[in-house]
Amino acid sequence: MIEPEKRKAIYLLSQEGMSVREIARRLRVSRKAVRRIIRHGGEVPPPSRKEKIQIDPDLLRRLHEECEG
Repeated sequence: MIEPEKRKAIYLLSQEGMSVREIARRLRVSRKAVRRIIRHGGEVPPPSRKEKIQIDPDLLRRLHEECEG
């Protein structure tokens, strides 16, 4: 994961007109990562993971007993 300071630097350099290729070369990150960071405005994107499924503890306990572990 790229540190927040580096993300901010990438975004600011792009705002000043530096090319994606030049930013990637100077900061040693991929061009794809630079493009993503610029798209997100230099901020860390929200996680794309969906909410975890909540399992009823009583149901889990009952199934565990029925299946004998």
